[in-house]
Amino acid sequence: LNAAHSLATQAFSIRNDYYEDSHPALAVCYFLKANYLRRLGNFTDAMTALETCHKTMKSHFKPGHYWHAKCSLLAAEITREKGHPHLAQPLYEECLTMQEVRYEKYPLHKAILDGYVGMARNQGDLGIYDEALSWYERAVSMNEELSHLFGVKTHCKLESCKISVGEIKVTLGQIREGKELISSAGKALAEMTSDKHVTLSDGLFAFGKARSLEGKYNDAHSLFLRCMDIRKELLGPHSPPVAEVWQAMADNHRFPGSFDDAVAAEYAAMSIRSKLFPADSIHIGNSLHSRANILRDLN
Repeated sequence: LNAAHSLATQAFSIRNDYYEDSHPALAVCYFLKANYLRRLGNFTDAMTALETCHKTMKSHFKPGHYWHAKCSLLAAEITREKGHPHLAQPLYEECLTMQEVRYEKYPLHKAILDGYVGMARNQGDLGIYDEALSWYERAVSMNEELSHLFGVKTHCKLESCKISVGEIKVTLGQIREGKELISSAGKALAEMTSDKHVTLSDGLFAFGKARSLEGKYNDAHSLFLRCMDIRKELLGPHSPPVAEVWQAMADNHRFPGSFDDAVAAEYAAMSIRSKLFPADSIHIGNSLHSRANILRDLN
């Protein structure tokens, strides 16, 4: 992630000498900057960079153009990850509406696939799991077509979707089926990527949650630690995905009664989230709920 940001910064520096501020070539650099800042949890600056990009693209391209859809999708992703899935929903819908014409000509276009995955994640965050699974089904089907088209057995996007589906199934109590999906996808990802890859950490995280629900707390803790190491190294120790792991660790410690460890992990999660998210973010709500559970079980 840092290497990508460094290259994008160099590209902007060079292009800035050649193009006017309103040129699309510079707008693309702002888009990359927004994506980078979003992954670090710097949502305010990410949205500012995206607005700069979108303003330029609107002056060059007609409504419904590919770049308008990309900007709507990234705005939706930033809004969702900020902890406002209810506000992100109309942005995802707007993005997919723009893509309808493109779908007729290019049914396997990556931007459409990204829209499906984004909508699935947002529905999952809203707790509308049937709809989330339906969108993931579309994304998986599209990914499988792409794999066949390019003559490969599978690829990271496809396995990532399978992990997300498995995680939902675990949440719904279908633990065995969910674990099988997560395990299969995780093994496929391990063969395609290095031992330290963000998508691989998602598999470790989802499998850890499943083991915790099964009462295998030590196994779950080991998986969470491996996930934490990857995310800290690749995304930074104060990023939202790291806070997510601390939250899962807090719950995993609470279940068997390790309350001191649970409190420490929950405070670590909240210390990150309180600096990144607004007070009405769903992530703050999750931390407060976890803290309430710990205090309840202490009595």
